[in-house]
Amino acid sequence: MTISQNIIIGSSPISLVKAILMGRSNKEISIIDKGKSIGGCWQISHHSGMNFDLGCHFLVPFEADEDNIKLISTFKNLGISAELTNPKAYFDRKIDEITNYSRDYKYIKVDGGYPNIIKTLHKCVLDLGIPILKDNILSISLDNNVSLIGERKEYKTENLFIPSYCDLRKIEVHGKKIDLECPYQDSQHLVILTKGSWNKKHYDYYFLNESDKFMFDKLTVHEGYKKHLFNIRVGKKHKLKSDENLLELASDFIKELGYEIKKIIYSNRHIYEFPYRSELYVRNFQKNLEQESGGKIEMFYTRNFTKALLEANL
Repeated sequence: MTISQNIIIGSSPISLVKAILMGRSNKEISIIDKGKSIGGCWQISHHSGMNFDLGCHFLVPFEADEDNIKLISTFKNLGISAELTNPKAYFDRKIDEITNYSRDYKYIKVDGGYPNIIKTLHKCVLDLGIPILKDNILSISLDNNVSLIGERKEYKTENLFIPSYCDLRKIEVHGKKIDLECPYQDSQHLVILTKGSWNKKHYDYYFLNESDKFMFDKLTVHEGYKKHLFNIRVGKKHKLKSDENLLELASDFIKELGYEIKKIIYSNRHIYEFPYRSELYVRNFQKNLEQESGGKIEMFYTRNFTKALLEANL
């Protein structure tokens, strides 16, 4: 059995931030993560000298400038350089005429790209000597202390922190079962690394409505040395299509955006499953869980990383 004063489940960005905060306060903390790599849904991949996350992540700024200033300052405290900038980015959901994409919006640009967030946070955790234990937690119960049953071991802790995407169906607090059952869904992303060139203005980010012609609802574009990486989220109606069919449709879509593909260097389909929990559901569950557990089990909201980061009060 492993005993730790504080345990965090998962290694999503906000989980890592929570661990860093506690580690800097000289609190004993351990992370338990079931994944093969660090980052949770922000899993990082590498190919041909390019680092990229597999989830099409894009940091949208806050409406209030003071919140954006605080966010950028928070990144700086973590050793991450970021700025609020006017990029090539588009948020209109109209798909009828791709060539009409013209408006630019602000976004949070991170030095080294979004994979640098995971890389930097992971390094902070390691520098603080916080152990990252590999295990899949199957159940949680609270009596005097919190007990966790994993596939490999059992754990005990005084305080437990779980992310809102945590894959747990039931938690038992003082003999009372708290149901975390939620609809589960998969997120599919097609990553395509190409050599080619743009023949008209393009954007770093597209947020689209899928249709019979276009099967995607989000696209991020990353640029490397003589290479471009397209990270495309597959829409709900098209998830059963074959890899070959998806790649063919994606290639046509990229060409219509104004990009000439000279060579496809690499393509990969990435799939992960997560529970859908709305913010309202999570906020209500947070309050109930805190009350029932006397503050010994805390759930933090992970869906909006920038919001969660500010809530961490770093």
